Order: sequence, then C-alpha cells, then structure tokens
Amino acid sequence: MRIPRPRNRRVVPIAAAVALASITIASAARGSLKQQSEDFDRRITSELAARDATAADLFTRAGQARDRGDFDVAADLYERVRKQAPWFSHATRRLCGVEGMRGHHDRAIALCREAVAADPSPTNDAALARELLASPPPGPGEDDVQEAYGRARRAADNAPTDAFVQLVLCNAATAAKQFEVLDHCSRSLKVIDPDTATTLYFATLDDVAHDRLDRALSDLERAHQLGLPGDQYRNLRRAIEDSRWPLGRYGRIATYALVGWLAAGALLLGFAAILSGSRWRRFRARRARRGAMRAASNRLSVARIASCFG
Repeated sequence: MRIPRPRNRRVVPIAAAVALASITIASAARGSLKQQSEDFDRRITSELAARDATAADLFTRAGQARDRGDFDVAADLYERVRKQAPWFSHATRRLCGVEGMRGHHDRAIALCREAVAADPSPTNDAALARELLASPPPGPGEDDVQEAYGRARRAADNAPTDAFVQLVLCNAATAAKQFEVLDHCSRSLKVIDPDTATTLYFATLDDVAHDRLDRALSDLERAHQLGLPGDQYRNLRRAIEDSRWPLGRYGRIATYALVGWLAAGALLLGFAAILSGSRWRRFRARRARRGAMRAASNRLSVARIASCFG
C-alpha cells in the first residue's frame, strides 16, 4: 500500500534527526532486518558468482571485513570488485556506506549517486538518502533533507516491506518534519521489524510528535531493554519527562492538590460566581491557552529528543 501524501500540519522548528547511521548498525544483528539483509546478500552474491566467481569471492570478503568493522580493508576489496565487475552496482553502494563510516562524506555521496545512476532501485535510493542525512556537524542542509525525503518516499513506495527502506524513511520524515509519514513508517516497522531498538526509537519519536507521552516512555523502556545505550536512554527519558505537563508528571499528588484547590475556591467564591458568564469565559480562555502551550511543548520536545542522537 502506498503512503498517503501528507499535509504537514505541525509548523514547528525541529532539529534534523540524523541518528540512523549510529542506531541502525547497533540493531542490524537482529530481527527482520538481519534476515532480509542475509537473504539479499545471498541473492546478489549468487548473481555475481554466475558471471564472475573471483569478483564474488572478493565481494564476500569485503562484506566480512565491513561486518567486523575493518572498513579500510572493506573499502579496498569493494574497489577491487568494482574494477573486476564494473556493472555490479551493489559493490558501489556498499563502498558508499563504508566510505561514510570512514568519515569520507563527500566521497560516499558521490558513490551512492553513481550507484543510483547505474540502477535506480529502492535500495540504492534509500542508501543515498541515508548518506545525505548523515552529514557531519552541523548536519544536513535543507536541500539535502528534502532530497533525502523525496528519495526515501520513492523507495518506500516501491518497496513497502523492506525494513532498511522503512528505517531510512522514518529518519528522513523526522528530519523533514513530516510527522504523518513518521507515524506511517513507524507503524510499518512494528510489523516488519518488531522488537528492535531502532524500531522503538522511531516509535518513541512518533509518540512524542503526536502527544502520546505515556506510550513514548513505554516504548523507550522497551528500546533500552533491547539495546539502546544507557546515555542515550537517559537523555531521551529526561527530555520526555521535561516535556510532560505537570499534572501528567506528578500524577496523583497533582490531582489531589488540584481537587483541593478547586474545592477551596468553590467555598470562597460560591458556585454561582464560578459559573457566571464572564468568569466562565475567562476560565475557558485560560484553559485554551494552557492546551496550546502543552501541545507546543510536546511538539518542540521532538527536537530535543532527536538531538540526543545527533
């Protein structure tokens, strides 16, 4: 099913969330993302082996070096695959990711663009979007964010059950402040790749963006259990707690205090005065202002939460 084109109803300044590079790697060893990645690797390696067994061996060794964090060796081996089998765009895309991990951002972008030009597949589009969002500090510019979002949307439209593509879309939607799309892709991830720290990270952002703070805390706790690092968990929890309205933050104590205050006010002023027309209008105006302040606080807290992973 294609994602409905959203109307961005939340005009709120928000920091671009470029956390995908750090947390996707941490969760890639589990869940559907791992299974899809392994199946994909077997398929493309078989395709390469059918035409060039030597290049397929180099490609396998490059992947092993990448997985153990030996990015220099992986980059050298992927370059050798490119020379041996220049038609094989998967090596170019993998080299793009490795160069990004080595801190060679411009080189990574150029390689991903080369892969997309050779084969505009959802995987290549999503890989380019990922690298566009992984710009070094101060982060991606608006043009990069919008290009990444457009490419991620197109990739997700063409590969709606691909876990990697949906992860990139969630990251791009957060950066582009497209919270309806973030809601859609986070729900998709819960079906495609449930019970991973990355899925629950984006679920937490989605919860906060839509004023579901209790659920956000629940999702965050589960993400921590599944491997979200302690420092990131604590920063994220603090940001959510700070964004809660006092009544929600202090629970029963605040409720009792509020009830007592209202009872005392009723005794002093009398119910007739409280419910008189002018006082009632002022009360409703104050309540509307408080509601607007609460909504703005929760929306703005998305930026603070995203910055924990910047």
